[in-house]
Amino acid sequence: IHPPGYYLLLNVWMRIVGGTDYSAAFLSLSLGLVLVALAYRLAAKVFGSCSGYIAALLVAISPYNVWYSQEVRMYTLGAVLGAVLLLLVIRLLSSDPGSLPRWQHLVAYSATGALGLWVLYYFAFLLLAVNLMIVGWWLFARRREPRGWSWMLRWLVAQGGVLLLYAPWIPVSWRHATSPPVPPWRSAAGLGEIVVETWSALGLGQSVDPARVWPALVWVAILFGLGLLFGNMMKRGHPRRTGLTWLLAGSVFRPVLLIYLASFVTPLYHVRYVFTYSTSFYVIVAAGLALLWRRWRPAFWFGLAVLLVCSGISLHAYHTDPTYASDDHRGATRFLAERWRPGDAILVNAGYGYTALLAYWEGDP
Repeated sequence: IHPPGYYLLLNVWMRIVGGTDYSAAFLSLSLGLVLVALAYRLAAKVFGSCSGYIAALLVAISPYNVWYSQEVRMYTLGAVLGAVLLLLVIRLLSSDPGSLPRWQHLVAYSATGALGLWVLYYFAFLLLAVNLMIVGWWLFARRREPRGWSWMLRWLVAQGGVLLLYAPWIPVSWRHATSPPVPPWRSAAGLGEIVVETWSALGLGQSVDPARVWPALVWVAILFGLGLLFGNMMKRGHPRRTGLTWLLAGSVFRPVLLIYLASFVTPLYHVRYVFTYSTSFYVIVAAGLALLWRRWRPAFWFGLAVLLVCSGISLHAYHTDPTYASDDHRGATRFLAERWRPGDAILVNAGYGYTALLAYWEGDP
């Protein structure tokens, strides 16, 4: 039910490092480490090196990142490609207003956007959100900066490049969208539920109860607001920094809004998909902490301590609380194997259960 990009990469990876659960999960772990470096790069590009170091720390301790860096799934790869895409967009927007985008940057953007679609369908919401923001920025900036139709034409050509590179899979993706191989298995979430669950996961991961940690989540919201303020304060010396700050913020929440709107047609929201857009969130929170570092050091240390302690609590729950443990497919398969007798039939009512049964069944089935 997903595009083949991650599975092709995982196949090559496991041929090199082995086919154990541990080695398979190490691909996601490696990509999670890459996210740490990309968070630094994004924050340093927009807010300066101080914010970059803080952003790298926040991603490294993020329970959200730790969770999906241990899943044999495509979400960390999608997040890496999303961060790279934003870096390329920032490079395009930060160029001299009178110059046209360089073709090598546009080609890199097209390749990254297409790779994201080959890895995860939900990458399309990030591409759509970025394009909506770019069109709005271009219409507004044309009044003050000489970015004319030639600039926009090159940008549109880059979008065409994304579609061209993704074209071989478009018929399959269309079939998946119109006649999904797995029918919608979740009900549509309300806007309030989406906001709370998304903010909780971004702030402290999925291994906390938002009702119990709401003061910490409010503090995260304050830091996020300070990060936006920091970007606005930088506009005097760097007038385009404000736009880049809102680009980062929009790259987190506009895709979620688009998912919510699309869910009126068919339920699409799940908190795990938000992880694809999460890196920019930590960048802006880091900018808020960097502002406190500049203006009021005690508040900085207090804010950082709150995040460290609460993230530690969330990580402890993730590793120890059975509520957040992954399904024990190996144990379930062993349970069946010990009770199976010749002539018995095993009925599996979910595709992922069938593949788990094949993977963990020892001996001849």
